[in-house]
Amino acid sequence: GGMLRLGFLSSDFGPHPVGWAMLPLIEQLVASTRLEVVCLALDLPERQHAGTAERRAIAAAAHAFFDLTRLTDAEAARAIDGLRLHVLVNLVGHTAGARHALTHYRPAPVQASYYGYAGTTALPQMHYALLDAAAAPPPLAAAEFTERMAYFPFSHFVAAHARRYAHAPHASRLAHPWPAGEWTAGEEERATWSPALRRVDSSDGGPPLRRGGPGVG
Repeated sequence: GGMLRLGFLSSDFGPHPVGWAMLPLIEQLVASTRLEVVCLALDLPERQHAGTAERRAIAAAAHAFFDLTRLTDAEAARAIDGLRLHVLVNLVGHTAGARHALTHYRPAPVQASYYGYAGTTALPQMHYALLDAAAAPPPLAAAEFTERMAYFPFSHFVAAHARRYAHAPHASRLAHPWPAGEWTAGEEERATWSPALRRVDSSDGGPPLRRGGPGVG
């Protein structure tokens, strides 16, 4: 048979955490699977990514890239339907740029939510949620999610730190981008994070907590 056509729908194909994470994922999907990867951009009026280096890189990595920003929901849905995707993955969820009316038209036979929103959309047109068992434990998912769960074996997050922080050669294997493997926290951050950090096995190679300083920002 032919290649499975997978579409990614996002308002953040640009200099944004979702864009930074999706670029290496798209590159790997194209290089190592028989998926045909199509990216569909729906930029926000106040956050236009066209022309950015990240947008160009994502467009170059995918098999096809379409900017649907200026289309209405109905027009965008018709355009997506014309692409004959097998699976449409919504990377927006209930965050800025959500256009649920578009997916309500069901322009793809299978629709799923992923990455940009780690909760249930509670939308009948979303068939699957792509997460991991830590972000959405099965008992919670069974009680709260309207989507069927498709679990990643480890984390659903993409580790893109080696590319993002190539200038920080001393970053730990947990990818904290601070030189010398340390991060600085103020009193408020310490009160919030110290109890959790003390429960982390120090053998994991994470950076030590250092008192005082300007905070982690």
